[in-house]
Amino acid sequence: MNELSEREQKYLEISTDFRKFGAGRKVGCLTQFIAIYRRNWLYLVRNPRSLNGILFNGVFSAVLNLCLYWKVGVLPDNFEGDV
Repeated sequence: MNELSEREQKYLEISTDFRKFGAGRKVGCLTQFIAIYRRNWLYLVRNPRSLNGILFNGVFSAVLNLCLYWKVGVLPDNFEGDV
């Protein structure tokens, strides 16, 4: 039988069962939200192309909605239909 090196022996007791990994951990929704928000913000700051893409996408969507719904509820003055 192969003998384990000293480096390998210290990992024998570590479990890799991920169902038990976070079982005793209690984290609230706000803490999770803050962690994810911070992670995404750091990603955007480190990758300016992503930030530019998100800004362009937001502006384009706003302009598209503006064009689609421009004067939707405006009726002409001589409109005589049942409303």
